[in-house]
Amino acid sequence: MTTRIEAAANHRETAAQFARKVAGVEDWEAVSPVAGWTARDVVRHLVTWLPGFLEGGSNVRLQPGPSVDDDPVAAWSAHVSQVQDLLDRLRTVFGGAVALISGRPIVDLDRLFGPHRWAAAGVHGLERRDSQGRWHSQNGFDVATIARARERLRQLADRLPGTILEDKGLSLALHYRQVPQLEGQVHGEMRAIRRALGDRLVLLEGRMVVELRLAGANKADAIREFLGETPFKGRRPIFIGDDVTDAKALEQVERIGGLSVAVGDRVRAMLRVSGPRDVRVFLEELADAGAPPQ
Repeated sequence: MTTRIEAAANHRETAAQFARKVAGVEDWEAVSPVAGWTARDVVRHLVTWLPGFLEGGSNVRLQPGPSVDDDPVAAWSAHVSQVQDLLDRLRTVFGGAVALISGRPIVDLDRLFGPHRWAAAGVHGLERRDSQGRWHSQNGFDVATIARARERLRQLADRLPGTILEDKGLSLALHYRQVPQLEGQVHGEMRAIRRALGDRLVLLEGRMVVELRLAGANKADAIREFLGETPFKGRRPIFIGDDVTDAKALEQVERIGGLSVAVGDRVRAMLRVSGPRDVRVFLEELADAGAPPQ
């Protein structure tokens, strides 16, 4: 969480800000800033993801509230009240020692896991926010190289209908989930672009996606940095990953005596679970134990 003490306070403040926006909505079917979502869909996401996360083995339950379809304002109000109670109870149990480490930019993590702001590392470790809310990023990024890569990938996406280019600023990902038959061509073209643009770029080949990112810090580096800071310092790390882009981070936690957890069968780890539901069970067992492992 954001800090040892301030997690619940942060939720209280940001939830109140969002409540004011909810109260001011006139057209719930209007398009939201989130692509493909209406205003109602945004509220629906926020009131459903956490209860689903808590299901699957724990004794923590959020009681069903009013339907978002019937009354989005009342649904949000009921949800916020329960989440606030939960955060007030759990803030000292975990002591803030929870971080999100992802290939997505931190701004996307805040959107997905908000309104609470977690300690986080984004773009595979190129940007990081510590538990005190301070930002850490590398200086001297090669903006010109990533700009050239952006133009090459735009051209490639135009030539391969069905692929989707995701621009993360410091990283560019080409998704081909909708056209899996193009896997060989996508990987080959991305490798060629990487060779043409030089060793300032790193190629990451994941599940239905190939990504070009600037060389620099990775997820394993982010773990090392978090473990040198309060409240992570002195704790046994646990890292959960599901793709080949998580391999170095999984290996890192094993080297320093932590626990690696793989979701699915794409990467090797000390413990393997089959899917998101099993991850929820695992996390709730940790929460029910009363404190993160040392």
